Amino acid sequence: MDKWCENNCLRYPPNCPETACYCPQECVAIGELEGKEGADTYCMDACLNYGSDCPAKRCRCF
Repeated sequence: MDKWCENNCLRYPPNCPETACYCPQECVAIGELEGKEGADTYCMDACLNYGSDCPAKRCRCF
C-alpha cells in the first residue's frame, strides 16, 4: 500500500477508492500465532492502523 492509500484508507472514516487502492478490511493470525487466543485481534490491532507494524510472518490481511 502506498503512502497516500495508507493515510486515507486507515483513517476514520476511511477514504479508500477501490480504483486507486487495495485496502485490507480484516487480518488473521498465521504461522506460530495461528489458532492462539487473541491472535487475530493482535493482527487487526497491529496491521489495520496508520503507521502499522504488521508482522508478515504472523499476520495476513485481506
